[in-house]
Amino acid sequence: MLKNAYSGLPEMQKKGVPKPEIQETPNILQVADMNINSLVKMVNKNLRSNETLKRWKATRKKIETFIREVYRDIHLKIDEIDYTFATKFYNYLTIEREPLLSEASAKKTDQKHKADIILC
Repeated sequence: MLKNAYSGLPEMQKKGVPKPEIQETPNILQVADMNINSLVKMVNKNLRSNETLKRWKATRKKIETFIREVYRDIHLKIDEIDYTFATKFYNYLTIEREPLLSEASAKKTDQKHKADIILC
């Protein structure tokens, strides 16, 4: 059991049973890309508008710029994100970023970002 726990396996993993694949946690930009790819398919089937896709791509660019400037690492994993991330992102959009977003636009952008995380 101790060896299994150390190896990241279930404690009661039996010999001869295939090891479960360890899935890597995606980073925030990978999640945004997965969402955008899904939207592309929906646009192609006329389930979503092209304008919606364009807005999500713009949101992804804002997230990438924010992560580069604040965290200095574009490989920020989803499980590394906490409540302060959303607050910092909102403040970045309304206070620090040029051009500044209005409060309503910043809230909408932040809402899209939260939807990305939920889809993951």
